[in-house]
Amino acid sequence: MKRASFLTLVACLIVGGCADNGAGEDGLTTETGDGDGDSGDGDGDSGDGDGDPDTGDGDGDSGDGDGDSGDGDGDGDSGDGDGDSGDGDGDPDTGDGDGDSGDGDGDGDGDGDGDGDGCGQNFATCDDLVAAFAAETAAIRSCSNDSECGQELVGTSCGCTRNWVALTDADTTCFYDLIDQAGPLQCELGLSSSCDCPETDGFACVAGTCAWNYL
Repeated sequence: MKRASFLTLVACLIVGGCADNGAGEDGLTTETGDGDGDSGDGDGDSGDGDGDPDTGDGDGDSGDGDGDSGDGDGDGDSGDGDGDSGDGDGDPDTGDGDGDSGDGDGDGDGDGDGDGDGCGQNFATCDDLVAAFAAETAAIRSCSNDSECGQELVGTSCGCTRNWVALTDADTTCFYDLIDQAGPLQCELGLSSSCDCPETDGFACVAGTCAWNYL
């Protein structure tokens, strides 16, 4: 019997025609037919067919199955598991974690106060609010020539042509937001006036501030 097995082995070596089908009668173990030295899939690693050195996920990277560079979270980006660039919140801004565009407050306007109007913080004291109102008023009313002025700030007096005047293209959103905040705090903003309506001829830049051109 041993002589027959030996002769069979010699014949196989000469003609190269024997299949490698596991352990033979002589106790020698071979692979399963693909010629790559591993267990059956032809890629040279341990059984998953993807050609990387991990075990079984088939994606070509190191172990998590997502196709990115080895962080293990399965999302295809680098390291945080949310599908965007690095902060874990799912938006595309990089690093604030709040889900909106870049300021960390949870709304989309970029001013950081969370109310969505773009006007900055909500004030708790009149001192702070009055200072902010003065700065905003200067921003929307300061001028260098008459042609820049042309927007009536309705509601800033009790008389029609006593209302303040702003630059024609001024954005007054934050100006009126501060007026609204002043009410509950009972802050004095200097908006009191006489209640008449003097005749005017358009607008003028008076001492660097937009105003009516009174006749």
